[in-house]
Amino acid sequence: DYGNFSWGSEGCGTKSRIVDVVYNATNNEFVRTKTLTKGTIVLVDAAPFRKWYERYYNEKIAHTTSELREEGDLKPATKELFESRRQNHEVSEEFKKQFL
Repeated sequence: DYGNFSWGSEGCGTKSRIVDVVYNATNNEFVRTKTLTKGTIVLVDAAPFRKWYERYYNEKIAHTTSELREEGDLKPATKELFESRRQNHEVSEEFKKQFL
């Protein structure tokens, strides 16, 4: 069970695995049987979004073993690009906890 999901505030969309059906306004039986219909609220795997974030901003969002690019190995233009992306960007601590 995969689907395309987006992180609206970051403008990122990626294919991610559906972990669980959380809520369905139509019928609670659909939640129990994990039936997908229009308007169903689902829990998705955060790994693709975490990987995108770490590649885009070159900073960790969760305590993981993934490797970031070393600042010494980057070209000056690439360093400036990452710094400009990080300049006005902040993710709340409550949101970061969801990536653990």
